[in-house]
Amino acid sequence: MINFSSFENFERQFCRDYPLSLYSCASGCIYNNHFHQHILLQREWKKFDGQSIPKITALCFYGIFLCSIILGILLAILNTSRFIFLSMVNFSSNSYKHSDVGAVGYSTCKTSFKRLVKASPIHNDDYVVIYNDYIMYGQSSEEMKLSDFISIKDFGKFENLVNLCRIFSRNVRDVCKLAKVFGGSGSLARYAGARVASDSVHEFLMSCLVSKLRPKQLFAGATNERYGISLSRVCKEFGVHTICIPHGVSPRLTLPEGIFGDEYYCLSKSEIDYLSISYPNVDFRLCKKFLRLIYSNSEMPNVNSPKIVVATCSSYVEGCQRIIDSVSSYTSEFSIRLHPNDTADMYSLSADTYIAELMSDVVSGKILITKLSSIGIEAAYNGSRVIMVLDSFKDYFDYYFLYRGVVEEGFDIVHAVTEIPDLLDHYA
Repeated sequence: MINFSSFENFERQFCRDYPLSLYSCASGCIYNNHFHQHILLQREWKKFDGQSIPKITALCFYGIFLCSIILGILLAILNTSRFIFLSMVNFSSNSYKHSDVGAVGYSTCKTSFKRLVKASPIHNDDYVVIYNDYIMYGQSSEEMKLSDFISIKDFGKFENLVNLCRIFSRNVRDVCKLAKVFGGSGSLARYAGARVASDSVHEFLMSCLVSKLRPKQLFAGATNERYGISLSRVCKEFGVHTICIPHGVSPRLTLPEGIFGDEYYCLSKSEIDYLSISYPNVDFRLCKKFLRLIYSNSEMPNVNSPKIVVATCSSYVEGCQRIIDSVSSYTSEFSIRLHPNDTADMYSLSADTYIAELMSDVVSGKILITKLSSIGIEAAYNGSRVIMVLDSFKDYFDYYFLYRGVVEEGFDIVHAVTEIPDLLDHYA
């Protein structure tokens, strides 16, 4: 049995023990990204879950950290070389390279890109959406890319190289500070070390972009992860007003680097309630009309796509498998929507399982079954019924404490997969 009062104690203890306020991009790398994987929150979470916490010596930590940094630098060199080649091909044809624009949409993931494009009707013609092809792959060649705006000369300027080295050294120092103050682990050393170099290049590229375009407003889907932290810093430096159209629900924690956006469009009533308390200096907004605009799906669903859809969550494969097993015992007529970080071989599926690729096959007039995921909000805005399954400590932790904003009125909450067939019968 879960003691729900412990979540209040957790928050009080967490905020007391970790009053971080001075750490920069690297703190976002390990503190704000992938909440169930980073060391600080994971350490406290395991205390409540009664799990042991792996410890390593400082020498071991810095050894792993150094090796991870070296590997990260090599990978960053390869990726930056690819990006420089793209910039050489794309830069000369860009009509915006010498022009100011009124507003820029900046995307670091495919979901954010689609929503930023849908937000274009609320702007004038001077709104451009740019996707970051330094970290994103597979977008159309016709779409605006970061490499369209970056010249190879940007990498050769002495002051730019000095700035890149400054960013990199700051990020390394910040990880070392965190490890010294709060203790390190192998996962922290590997996770942070591998990303320090690429995150530094990414912030450098964002600085080049903003300095060239000088937009009055910048829209992005980044929220509290390291990309959002870097983007906030760059926009503040150049006096750019920032607006967040989030790619997902933000957690109920007051994070040390804050949240991206001078304005922030919340995805639910419960989210705006707790974020307004955590960040009183941010203009949080909840606009149903705007949410319908960015969530609306105009694609026609496949006529052969099943009515019932199970959407997976990469952070909890075992829990999603329990849902799949329960639904498959009820009917063979259902489809699977894999999380972008998931692959089909992570799950035990029958050979004829329908893998939904189109979002219309997932959210348009369906019965969506999932763990705590913001895809439920998107489904609700497209006329679907939503069933959320909470059957573990992790689910309760998310539901009652961390991600309460994922749940909207009208969602059906079940606490065991055995309850799913009864609900499906009720819908029939």
